[in-house]
Amino acid sequence: MSQWVKLKHYCEQTGDTSDAVHAKRRKGQFIDGVHTKIAPDGNLWVNVEAVNRWVSGEQPAEAPQ
Repeated sequence: MSQWVKLKHYCEQTGDTSDAVHAKRRKGQFIDGVHTKIAPDGNLWVNVEAVNRWVSGEQPAEAPQ
């Protein structure tokens, strides 16, 4: 899997739901610009490598400036 994938593809590959991803964003568990980002066309993309680091307990403190 490449670093950034569309939400639909991420969900198909991991079994996570789009609602769960959005809930993690709202709770601040997935940080926009680190774990997720909204592309210019409005689609949500997920950074698989960053999510894997989050699962391992290596979550960054804040989004890059």
